[in-house]
Amino acid sequence: MNSRLNRALIATLVSCAVLVACSRQEAAATGAPAAPASAAAANGPTDDPCALVTDHEVRKVFADASAGKRDHSLDKYQIATCTWDTPTNTFVVQIFKAKGTVEDELRSRVSGAIDPFKPGAGKSVRYEKFAGVGEETMASAEKGDAAQGVFNDIAVLVTKRGDRMAVLSARSLVDDDRAKTLEAMKALGGSAAARL
Repeated sequence: MNSRLNRALIATLVSCAVLVACSRQEAAATGAPAAPASAAAANGPTDDPCALVTDHEVRKVFADASAGKRDHSLDKYQIATCTWDTPTNTFVVQIFKAKGTVEDELRSRVSGAIDPFKPGAGKSVRYEKFAGVGEETMASAEKGDAAQGVFNDIAVLVTKRGDRMAVLSARSLVDDDRAKTLEAMKALGGSAAARL
């Protein structure tokens, strides 16, 4: 009796997985919005970084982005990571337990792009607060400028809910435009903050 029940349960789970995979493929082929990456994404907080934003939401900004792919390289530090690749950019989402403020985390992330040996480096970097996005959300987007001591493009948003923090980042600015990048990061950050 138990073996029949186990087989029926396994068959049901396999059927569900196939249906989910087929619906995602069909949605991608027709351009229709894909279902959320998990039930948690649709129903509230999630620990899955690939469910903080959907593939469809990412493709609104990065049209040719691949599906989100879980990256386990930082799991040992309790940082869950997901990446979406394009031919010209990489978008990354991370979730972890907050140990400081949103501003501290953002400035720490941005500091990696600033030349520590250049006097006055980073003075041109601007930090934006987004009211109404999560409990607290800040972002920075700047074009890389060696003369200003900024090694490469900066596109980072940090949002926090309770003791949970999410960091969204891109390797380069969206269409090489600061304002467009901030707008895109705010939209993606709003989706992430709602599921954090």
